Amino acid sequence: MEGLERAGILAVDMVSAPGSSERPLEGLDRTAALSRAREAGAEQLVIVHARLFQGDLTHCNQSGRARSGPTTYWNVGLDIRRIADGQPLLVEPPAEDLRAVDVALDCKTGRPIRRKSMDELNTDSVGLVRASFSSR
Repeated sequence: MEGLERAGILAVDMVSAPGSSERPLEGLDRTAALSRAREAGAEQLVIVHARLFQGDLTHCNQSGRARSGPTTYWNVGLDIRRIADGQPLLVEPPAEDLRAVDVALDCKTGRPIRRKSMDELNTDSVGLVRASFSSR
């Protein structure tokens, strides 16, 4: 939330809901969320799915030298609904291109070049959401 607010996206309401990696945007009661957004006078409901993971992740695929290593990363997804009728305007489920990672690897050696702080990781994930939102 702090990252979105720093980016100038002010939340009127925030709900945390369980989900799963198989159905990441399913944990939220959209009917209740649409009602709350309507009461707040919003025109759109923006649902940001952000889930923090830690584990081995493959890096450097594009270089042809795939490397795996311990990584902390955010998977980010976006669902935007029109308040008037609840119709989806944009649905971007979490995907590799919407993943913010905490490490930059040297693809030749597989060694970390730099680790990002959690604050930098949050900022990167917000940037991915904003880019997805802005590209439409």
